[in-house]
Amino acid sequence: MKIEKIKSCPFCGGKKIIVCRTNLDACWIRCDKCWGEMESDSTRQGAIRKWNREKERTFDTKIVEDGDKEYN
Repeated sequence: MKIEKIKSCPFCGGKKIIVCRTNLDACWIRCDKCWGEMESDSTRQGAIRKWNREKERTFDTKIVEDGDKEYN
């Protein structure tokens, strides 16, 4: 089995990354600097793969200001 290296945080670039596990079916990765997290996986390797792929994803965002009609 190939062991993947955990990349830096895709949100803030932080280097201190924590592997979290609450039970045998839930493992996820968290940044200790900004607390950014990735969705959980049932395996450690699956969680690492999801974390490492995050930089490759793109997101559609919309900036909403307090005065915008859609926001109020």
